[in-house]
Amino acid sequence: MDGIEHSGNTEIDLWELIGNGYRFFKKRKVVILTFFGAGILFGISNLFTHPLEYQSFFRKDFIAGTSVVSNEILGEIINNIPLNRENKNVQVNDIGFPGFRNIKSKVEANNNNETRLKVTIEVFDSSAVDSVLTSLTAYLNSIRDLSEKFSFQWKQEQQLLSVLTLQMTSPDTSGKQSGHQKNVELFEKKQELEKKIFFEKIVNFIPVYPVPVLVSNSREGVLNVLGFGFLGIVLGFITGYLLNFVRRK
Repeated sequence: MDGIEHSGNTEIDLWELIGNGYRFFKKRKVVILTFFGAGILFGISNLFTHPLEYQSFFRKDFIAGTSVVSNEILGEIINNIPLNRENKNVQVNDIGFPGFRNIKSKVEANNNNETRLKVTIEVFDSSAVDSVLTSLTAYLNSIRDLSEKFSFQWKQEQQLLSVLTLQMTSPDTSGKQSGHQKNVELFEKKQELEKKIFFEKIVNFIPVYPVPVLVSNSREGVLNVLGFGFLGIVLGFITGYLLNFVRRK
């Protein structure tokens, strides 16, 4: 019985609260609606003053890899590239970047718990992705620490390749079978090293999917307007309560 009475009292209190709120709104509707309208207008003006924040864009993901630094360090370097919200060309270390919305990177783990670096390029024109990637590659190649480490590593690999080639051409003093097996192993190592030298870059970018994906940003624009409208209502109620408090004084 006590539980039923408590439930009934709670329901009455709720309706009473709603009623008080409605009566307060009727009394201060001019103030509340004024703040609501101001919030909506501010939200709409925000769409015009910051159009690129709510403009749809194209996104393309890449898996980036380098042998000279860790994924975490490479990710920090990429994330520190200045953003270009005004969609104009920007110079970074004398490297010209075409207009882009964002370049960001994140270290992720795959199904085998191996870490990899995913780089995301966001642009307003799908044809600009390749240009931004070219500029990003040139920018990373221009970093002295990365280029020096890569150059040192490349020279070591060239020296190792020369040693393998020399070993393959040297006369074999061992048995016929063991000598043949040794040459096969040396040839496989030489092939693997040549392939690595030929394809290796300071940073390699592998696209996750072939074409950029269109990302609609209209939802964020609507939420922006509604959010400022709701903020206006809250401020309107607060102002109304303050006016009531002042009048009572």
